[in-house]
Parts: sequence; C-alpha cells; structure tokens
Amino acid sequence: MLYLVWQSLNRRPFQCVAALLGIAVGVAILMTVFLLYQGVEEGTRVGKSRMGADLLVLPANVDVEPGQALFAGAPLNVYMPKHLADEVKKIPGVRTVEGRFFTQTLNQQCCSFEEVTRLVGIEPKIGGVIGALVPELQAKELAPDEILVGGSVVGGNKNSRIFVLGQMFKIAGVLETTGTGLDKSILMSIDIAKELARNSKALRSYWEQQGSPENLLSELLVEVENPRQIEAVTEAIQVLGPLRVVQTSEVFLNVKKQMQLIFILLTGSGLLAVLSSTVHLFARSASVTWERKGEWGLYRALGASRLYLIGLVLLESLLLSLGGAILGVGLGGYIYELTLSLIQSYQGIPFLPPSISSILFGVVSTVAFFTGVGLLASSLAANAAGKIQPSLAMAKSDIQ
Repeated sequence: MLYLVWQSLNRRPFQCVAALLGIAVGVAILMTVFLLYQGVEEGTRVGKSRMGADLLVLPANVDVEPGQALFAGAPLNVYMPKHLADEVKKIPGVRTVEGRFFTQTLNQQCCSFEEVTRLVGIEPKIGGVIGALVPELQAKELAPDEILVGGSVVGGNKNSRIFVLGQMFKIAGVLETTGTGLDKSILMSIDIAKELARNSKALRSYWEQQGSPENLLSELLVEVENPRQIEAVTEAIQVLGPLRVVQTSEVFLNVKKQMQLIFILLTGSGLLAVLSSTVHLFARSASVTWERKGEWGLYRALGASRLYLIGLVLLESLLLSLGGAILGVGLGGYIYELTLSLIQSYQGIPFLPPSISSILFGVVSTVAFFTGVGLLASSLAANAAGKIQPSLAMAKSDIQ
C-alpha cells in the first residue's frame, strides 16, 4: 500500500508540493504565534512576581516610557538626590525601599563580556528584590570585588573572574531570569559603582551638572505593605519633589495588552492561512474523485476491496497532512528563533522562552489538528473511492 501511495504522490509533484506548502504555512504561523504568546505570558507572570517592587520611582525628567526603564537593557543616565530614599522610607505604608545607581553601558572594549550589558549599583547587603533572585546570598553582603550578573549575561558564570572597567571582579552569583532588564545587567556594590562612574570620562558631564555621584541615585524600587495603599503612597512620594512614580503592575499590564493586539493580528493571519489550506484540501479531495476514478476502478477490477481503497486514499492524505505539519513545525521553530533573538537583543518586553511542556503541547496540538483536517477532507474522496464500480470506470475509458 505504501508503494502505491508513493507512486501516486510521485506522479503529481506539483499538487503534492502545493498541499504541503499550504499546510506548512498555516502550521508555521500558528506555531510562531503560540510560542511567542506563551513567552510573553511567562515573562509577564515571572517578571511581575520576581520584580518584588510595587512602585518604580524615577526623576521627573526621564523622557522614556516606563516600560523601557523597567525592561530595556541600556541604563538611563538620570539621577536624583540620594536623600529622597530616606524620605520615602518614612512614608506610612512603605515596607522597603531599594536605591539603584546606573552608570553606563558596557561592551567588549571595556569588559570581559560577549555582548552589551549595563552596570548597576545596588546596596551591598543583598535583600529585597535582589535577594529573591539569588536566595543563596540572601542577607549577605557583596565584597568590594564581587558582582552579580543577570541570568542572560553571556559569559557570566558563578565564581569566575572578569574585568569590568579595568578592575578584576569575582561573580558571586547569577540572578534568576526575570524577563526584564536585570537579565542583562551587572550588579555591584553601589559605592564601587559610584567610584567607577566618578572616574568615567563618558559621564563627567553629568557630575558637573548634578554634583558628585556619591549623593545621587537613579531609581527607587518601593514595596508597600498593602496593595490597597499603593495610590496613597504614590501621592505621598510625588509630594517630595519632581519625581515620576510608576506602578510596576500597570507597566506589565500595558505591555501585555499591547502584545495581545499584535497577537490577535498574527492569529488572524494564521487562521486565514489555515482556512486557505483547509479549503485547498477539501477542493483537492473533491477533484481527486473525478481525476482518479479510472485508477481506482482498475484496482477494484484487480480485486482490491472497498476497504483497501478507502485505506489507500486515507493513507495518502495522512502522509501529506503529516508531512506538511512537520514541515510547518520546523519552519515555525525557525521563525520563532529569529523573533526570539530579536526580542532578546532589544529586551523591550518581559519575555521568557516557554517551557518544554508548552512547546510539546503546541507541536502535538497543531500536528494533530492539521492531520485531522486532512483526514476529514480526504474522507470525501475515500467515500467516493469505496463506491467506484470497476465496470463503469472501464466503460468510460478512464483507466490510464
């Protein structure tokens, strides 16, 4: 039976290629959309839970979107007075306040890393948001020659030693992946970061305008005691000075909504491709009945049973549908990898690659769906094949 199916497909190469490509395109689009959606969902969920902070406080003169400040891989060279952190801590309802100091973007010319990262100064005692990302170092203090690296920093292996701006540091820990800008950041004691910043020629103009880096911070991460106090704490912080207060949950929600709109458009394109391939399969099934009744009649005349013919038609459709689906999975995986590389290079949205189980679910579901559609479409031709009368086919000279 397999030999007959192969011969049949080989005699109709253009029809087979058209069917394979139609299925493959639909599968590829749906697979890509599914994997990207799962990645954004996972990144949003994990990023939000691991962010730890309810409020992000930035200087009022920051001219970027909150999502860029939260997710982007490059630091913002903006600063505010350090004493604001102490004032925020005094506000009723505030549980913790973490100050961070951004210095500059690092690349291969200055450091032992294979890609661009950002340097961030944090409090030496590890706790709060950072402590949740490196549980083994919770409540410990970073030594002056120790740093932490984000989970996506290439070449950042625990206990290895690297050069950063001419100084040797030991990697004390690697942060868990969050899907935010922390994943491509180097974290060190804030005092060391400020020392490096003070000696940086690229940042000298900032210190001339705003004063010594020892008295500055770039952002504050604020955790409130009760979610119902977020609005009251936000208003109290804004009273302290020219500050921009952003609710991190809203940033994640807005990014998710924006991506959902894109996914709706992509899903619509995928469904159109699926509809097109489905119509093609049914049309092919209908035309096959007329094109091949002589062939089927000959098989019947040679003793083939109705069930054998039905199995022959279904097997041919199964091979086409399964082959197209597998081809589409490979194509979808390739497109997904290209898109993933682009997303990770910009780090503009909270994105984490979906789990193996999610990928397998998507692959199996997509292949099963298209295989089922192919078999359903071929059932028309299979039913017609089972009703072919040998004498009628031969009488009309349809046997080739």
